[in-house]
Amino acid sequence: MSFADRLAIACRAKGLSNHALSKRVQVSSTAAWHWARGDTHPRPEKLQEIAFELGVDPDWLRNGEEGSGQTNAPQADEPALAVESILADAKSKAAAVMRVREERLRLELRLVL
Repeated sequence: MSFADRLAIACRAKGLSNHALSKRVQVSSTAAWHWARGDTHPRPEKLQEIAFELGVDPDWLRNGEEGSGQTNAPQADEPALAVESILADAKSKAAAVMRVREERLRLELRLVL
């Protein structure tokens, strides 16, 4: 799962848009947009600020691993967030196996009733 995926999951869990996050951490909405797309990553000190605002562990946000233990990765209260997290992880693993960038993959889930 990429930084952009983890950022999206944490923002959704907090109910924040990229624009709202950018205001809270005092960066341009363009910077937040680039983070959300996976084009760039925030500087370490800004990442700490983002993690605090989102209520997540900075190490989880940075690299997907629990570390310093400020707070944990967001727990999915809604099934949609749980599915999104599973798909993001599957996308990351598929990209590694296929040796392509995650941005080049699109996974779709179809519910058949």
